[in-house]
Amino acid sequence: MVWTSAPQTNIIATFSLALSLEIVTSSFMLPAQARSHPISFDRVTQNQSTNNGSTTQQADNSQSSQTQSSQTEISQAAWDDFTPPSEGIPGRREGAGTRGRCPGGLTALIPSSTLGRTASEKPTIYYYLPASLDKVWVKFELLDEQDQPLYETSFEMKEPKSGIIGLNLSELEDAPALEADKTYHWFLTIRCEPDPFDPSGNIVVDGWINRVALNSTQLEELDQAEPLERLKFYTKEALWYESVETLVQLRLSNPEESSFEERWVELLTSVGLGDIAPKPLISSEFFTSASEEL
Repeated sequence: MVWTSAPQTNIIATFSLALSLEIVTSSFMLPAQARSHPISFDRVTQNQSTNNGSTTQQADNSQSSQTQSSQTEISQAAWDDFTPPSEGIPGRREGAGTRGRCPGGLTALIPSSTLGRTASEKPTIYYYLPASLDKVWVKFELLDEQDQPLYETSFEMKEPKSGIIGLNLSELEDAPALEADKTYHWFLTIRCEPDPFDPSGNIVVDGWINRVALNSTQLEELDQAEPLERLKFYTKEALWYESVETLVQLRLSNPEESSFEERWVELLTSVGLGDIAPKPLISSEFFTSASEEL
């Protein structure tokens, strides 16, 4: 099938930065109800101050101790103790540059094993877009452990800026809930070249999600915990997707708090993504065209 040009007038959703700390699984920059007419394009395999006063000093010491404790927890989390299922192949978290205006360096924020754990039915997947573009088409696919298709949706990302973007699966209408004790394979494909007949312009990243079930004691602990305690729990249990999401929300709600930035750097550095840690968190708008058909 081929791409066809069509007016891009049906606005599906506008991303917004979610500032709530109470709902950890909420996210930002996401296409609310982004159910769209599927777009036909193929994946392309790619290689991949010092403060005065005793009261202030005590508070600083407490914060420093808390930060060091968090960093230790993050560094000890077993992010890469997982491997893709035997039937599958490792994903690729970095999409190689292709040609033209398609940027190199598209990167999924996942462990180097490309498999991360979650306790959420619909987690948020974060990725880094390395360049500003006029507009691109994005395709998201979810497959089961045997790589059998479960879900697919496509949408246009208009005028995205360079930075870190979150794709919240709970905001994708009709996206299936992940079942406990099962592993899933996802693909994110970006087509930034205008030629609908040439899939070599596509950039692809993909990874694995292992959904786990929490027991009643753990659920009660989380329900009563403050965000920082939740982060401690997530890192201890090596729940990657929740750890990333919690730190994103903490950073957005407390932009002047340097300790959250330090923890963010520590988290990404622990999986070899330290170079991406300073990149900004951004929002974008997603559109779809009713004339596009599979």
